Amino acid sequence: MSIILKKRFGQNFLIDKNISDKICKHIHSKNLNILEIGPGNGNLTDKIILKKPSNLTLIEIDKDLISHLSEKFSHINNIEIINADILKINLDQNFDLVVSNLPYNISSQILVKLTTLNNIPDTLILMFQKEFALRLLNNKLNSINSLVKCFYKINLDFHVSRNCFRPIPKVDSSVLIL
Repeated sequence: MSIILKKRFGQNFLIDKNISDKICKHIHSKNLNILEIGPGNGNLTDKIILKKPSNLTLIEIDKDLISHLSEKFSHINNIEIINADILKINLDQNFDLVVSNLPYNISSQILVKLTTLNNIPDTLILMFQKEFALRLLNNKLNSINSLVKCFYKINLDFHVSRNCFRPIPKVDSSVLIL
């Protein structure tokens, strides 16, 4: 299947399987209820499935990718694929873990949403634009890290070169564990 990327959704797909492996090494146990935001073509999802979650919810805004994901994961019973805008959907389910290569243009909005849920997830494994990640890690409080630090300890896991994505973005990325 040929996938047409949409700039309005900030789509840059992670193509480096080593990076997906490094992200998923932080999923330490089976039977977790996991949310993946913006699974795109499902490359990271493939690795999450290997960790044997009890439930895996994929929220993807691009309806064209929904058909691809539905076909790709049709043989797996514990996956729910939702075509929705993460900022507009009601997340009333309890998630143990959220994993995402976040769309950089709405990273702060998604992070605010996740930290203000009634039942905040235990752990977040999120990839951000490197400059944004550094703002979150900064010891000097700012508007975003002061909110997030109320609920999570923020740790830098590793940086990711822009060359690990297609199309290649103009910025590097960082994976944070919250």
